[in-house]
Amino acid sequence: MKRYLLSFTTILLISTICSIQVEAQRKQTIKQRFNAGLIIGGTISQIDGDDFSGYNKSGLEGGLKGIAFLSQNISLNVEMLYIQKGARIEHYNGDRNQNRLLHLDFMDVPLYIQIKPSGEGDSWFFLDAGLYLSRLLDYQVEENMSLTAYPSLEETALQFARTEYGFLFGAGGDINKHLGIGIRMCYGLSKMYENPDIQRTLPDGSVNRDVYFQEMYGEKFYFFFRNYHLSARLIYNF
Repeated sequence: MKRYLLSFTTILLISTICSIQVEAQRKQTIKQRFNAGLIIGGTISQIDGDDFSGYNKSGLEGGLKGIAFLSQNISLNVEMLYIQKGARIEHYNGDRNQNRLLHLDFMDVPLYIQIKPSGEGDSWFFLDAGLYLSRLLDYQVEENMSLTAYPSLEETALQFARTEYGFLFGAGGDINKHLGIGIRMCYGLSKMYENPDIQRTLPDGSVNRDVYFQEMYGEKFYFFFRNYHLSARLIYNF
């Protein structure tokens, strides 16, 4: 009887150990195929269409990312980011009282492919390319309308589209197993604002796609707004 009990106990112990090993291997396989991370960084941004140039508006970004490894050197990534965009409009005459600020708070969801040219184990360098979807959460405007001939940003902001989308590309590198750095350029494909009152058709029948603002009856009108921004980010992968 003791022999049977010992045999049963031995079989049960071996089975338990095997089950633990199989479960550990399954978890390890999942960990090898999927991962997650944290992102924090800074942005510089501008708005195409305000008749001024330069990435003069700084801001912050931060959020979470999920990773699905498709092969040794290719992964599919999705992020959920809080990000600050907008424009700081500095007038050409140097009068700071005429400067204006448009601050935009967005929730961005980028979806992109990341490629490590030499494989994950051999290369610290990576490239990103994909699309993003943005949702406008809030905005703030600072302007002195008595000192500028341009249209009111506050009034224009009432017609901003709440959702936009665009293209992104970037590059970066791994500092160690968990920590990385990267830079990214985001280019808006959709317009955040388009003035429906401005005639886009020219007298010859062609469509006017290049004019940022037009002057009608002595008053200027914005033609459209589109968001661009650059970001530098610190990435922590679990």
